[in-house]
Amino acid sequence: MAAPCRAGRCLAAFADVPEVAPVLVRLLLDQDTAVTRETARALAEAGTPTASRIVAQGLAAADDSRADWIETGLRDALADDAPR
Repeated sequence: MAAPCRAGRCLAAFADVPEVAPVLVRLLLDQDTAVTRETARALAEAGTPTASRIVAQGLAAADDSRADWIETGLRDALADDAPR
């Protein structure tokens, strides 16, 4: 996993820290779709109200393509939680 992907996953655990939120939004809007997807997934897995707000901020600022990748990351997290 590339460093920016790891950054999104690691920072999602600190989404409640005010200085981290803008960084997570930037990672959601990164040009690398893997970074967008993994950050969205990590925020969904965090499951906090703050993480949800960060995802909403990212979606509000995203173009259609980037929004699709954010949604894909959210779906990835939901699929991991699905009963097997």
